[in-house]
Parts: sequence; structure tokens; C-alpha cells
Amino acid sequence: MKRLSIIIAVSNGVTYTKQAIEAIRLFAQQYVYEIILIDNASVDDTLEWANGQKDIVVIHNQENLGTGVAYNQGIGVSSGEMLLFLHNDVVLTKDVLQKMETALYQKSYVGAVGPLANRTYYGIQTIIADEYMDFAGMQTYADKISARQSKNHQTMLIENFCLLAKKEAVEKSGGFSQEYEKHYYEDLDFSLRMIKNGYRLVIAENAYVHHERGSFSYNGWNADEIKKHNAAKFLSLWGISPEYSTTARESFLNLMDLARKNLSVLEVGCAAGATLMRLHEESPHAKLVGIEFNAQAASLAANFAEVLAMDVEKLTNPAWDEQFDYVLLGDVLEHLHEPAKALANLYRVLKLGGEVIISIPNVLHISVVEHLLQGMWHYQDAGILDRTHLRFFTKHEILCMLTEQGFKIEYVAYRRVKETEKQQDLKKELCRLQSVDVDEEELETYQWYIVARK
Repeated sequence: MKRLSIIIAVSNGVTYTKQAIEAIRLFAQQYVYEIILIDNASVDDTLEWANGQKDIVVIHNQENLGTGVAYNQGIGVSSGEMLLFLHNDVVLTKDVLQKMETALYQKSYVGAVGPLANRTYYGIQTIIADEYMDFAGMQTYADKISARQSKNHQTMLIENFCLLAKKEAVEKSGGFSQEYEKHYYEDLDFSLRMIKNGYRLVIAENAYVHHERGSFSYNGWNADEIKKHNAAKFLSLWGISPEYSTTARESFLNLMDLARKNLSVLEVGCAAGATLMRLHEESPHAKLVGIEFNAQAASLAANFAEVLAMDVEKLTNPAWDEQFDYVLLGDVLEHLHEPAKALANLYRVLKLGGEVIISIPNVLHISVVEHLLQGMWHYQDAGILDRTHLRFFTKHEILCMLTEQGFKIEYVAYRRVKETEKQQDLKKELCRLQSVDVDEEELETYQWYIVARK
């Protein structure tokens, strides 16, 4: 039996802490375990209560050193082969430890596992849970999740509100960064450290914990300011935005035949490699190649595939001619100076019958039309009018461009977002126009998904 060290960093919130400890005592009985509680300068009864518990090892800090530092202190005194990092406002459920342990040791390269929860910090492991009012209702819902036959999936980022890891993987990856203030982003940093050291992260999709809304945000510091500061620190250290560079395009996977023999895929603009990671997970023997200009993002993506720095508009690699079953272009063409030339180059590298899969923002979306009619065309940090976009497309224009390069359109789908009431009213007015034929679907579409065949 593997020994388990449960490491909890707290700063006040003794009521939550008591609740979390009681759940551990109830649901970790099949393990040989220790509880290590790091008190980050609590001013309530936390320290007095914890010191009175015979089964808790207490480390007390005179000031709040932050979650990363506290977790590292816990690692330093831990004796377990498995480390469970736990926030004091998380309540374990009956089978969650066993489910997470199974996922952790299913493959030797898995370094850490996290469960689903009703509340998370970044949304990575959030599940919209059934409503429950008490412990019994919580457990009933957890049993429902436990009974699911969901396949656990790899992820590039994992949160540390409830994180089970192999101690050897944690130590090899250097533990948690101490660059971050108080709380936030130290777990995302930890995730990328694990990946760079050859480990994989998994979300146990049949494991559930209840996450309360704890009190740490109100202990004399501004949570929003800390989060903003740490986000900037993460960007300076890793050179990527976790929101935009580490999310797999699951919609692309659903459009591909991943069981195809000798599958070969080229992803243009692969960012940190999240989609390549998922492709490798689903099709381990596939030939995977990525193109990415951002050197730091490319270094992460290289953990999952061959990744090259290359200008797709100047792609001249005869060795790639007719080599790929799929070329993926996830929100890429709008960033290029000459997207038609890029498509012509990519046509060559596809096998006969191969497909290009594209997602592209729709400049005819009602949110853009609304502002344009008011004389506004404001560039933004993200979205259809992202300030890095060089080209803008409607469905007609992108389909024409593909056809001109020799592609046959196989599939067109859309993604919509919630509209304001004002936008809905404007859309109805535009669709009533007699002098021009307005397509309501095009006004509602935020992003197009297109599959085109060679």
C-alpha cells in the first residue's frame, strides 16, 4: 500500500478546515496517511485548533508566504509516495481518492491527477453539478459521477485545490514556483513544469469533490489584484497566455478519423501543443507535426510532437508533399498576410483525399455589425476584432478562398455565443430589410468550422 501525505495550506477559515479534515478522516481510512497543515499566519482559531489534533503535523508561518511556498514546506517534511495537495475549503467524497489513485498509476508517465468540482479557479475542472443542500446530497451526486464510464483525459493545466501527485514527479519537477504572490497561477506553473519534465496530467472525470467558497480572499489582500499580478508573472516566465495557448480543440478531434492507419497530422499554429497532446493520447502511433512561431510555446508543444518554427506562407519543404491526412488551422488564417498563399502551400502537403480543418472568426457577427453601424471598429485583446488579426472573413469569403485553391468543401458548422437583447432586436430589424438579403445564421455565427478536402 502506498503511503499518502495530505498537504493543506490554510490562512484562516477554521470552520472550513475542520470540515475538510473530518472528510479526510472518513474517506482516507484505507490508506496509511499523514496530514500536514501549513498555517499561513491565520488570525482566527486555526492554529490553536490544529495544534490540539493528534493526527495533524502543523507548520506555522509568521506571515502569509503564499500557497506555493506552503506546499513546498509540506513536501519537505512529507513521507508519502503520493502527495495530495488540498485546499481547506474542499470536501472529499467517498471514492474520490481511489478514483484519482487509479488514474495516477494507470500509466507510468502520469505525474498528477485532479478531480472534477462544482467550483474551480480557472474553469479547467468545473462541472455544473446537480443542486444539493447537505452532505448526503453531495455524496449522492458524487456517486453519480463515480458511476460514469467517462474516459479520463490528459490536460495541460491542472488546478491544486485537490491535486494528487507522485512524489518523485513533484520532486523531479522542482515542486511549486515561489515566484507568485499569495495565491493563483502557482498551480498552472506547476503543471507546465511537470510537462517539461516528461510527465502527463490527467483529469479524473469520474471523481468529484465539493469546493466551498473559502475566506482566504478577504484576509487583508485584494484577490483580483493578486490574480492580475500573478497572471503577468506567469506570462513573463512562460511567454504564453494559459487561456489561449493550452486548450485542446476538441471540436477538431471530433471531425477527424483518429483510427485511420498511419495517421499523419500537421497543426499550423499549435501554440503550447494542447491539441497535439490530445491527438497523441487518442492515436499514440500517429505522425504529429506542429508549426509554431512562439519559441516558448513551441518548447512545450515539443513534448507531444515534432514542432518547427516556420512561415506557412513561405512553406517550401518538398519532403512534406502529400504527406498529411489532416492539416489543422485553428484561428490561424486571420493572422496571416497572405492566407491564400498559405492554403496553396498546405494543399501540396495534403495527401489526395486529405482534409484541412479550419476554425475562423466571422466578421459578420451581430456584435461587429452593431458597432460598425455606430461608426466603431474597436480592436480588442481577444475576439473577432483581436488586435493581432490582419484579415477578416465572412463565410462566403473563406469558402471562395478554399475553392479557388482547389479544395472541395465537405462540411460547414458554426459556433454561437449569447447575444444581448439589443443585438437580438437589431438582428430582427436587419432580417426584415427588403433591399438586401440578410442571412440570420450568419449574423448569429461567432466562429465558422470548415472541413475541405483535397
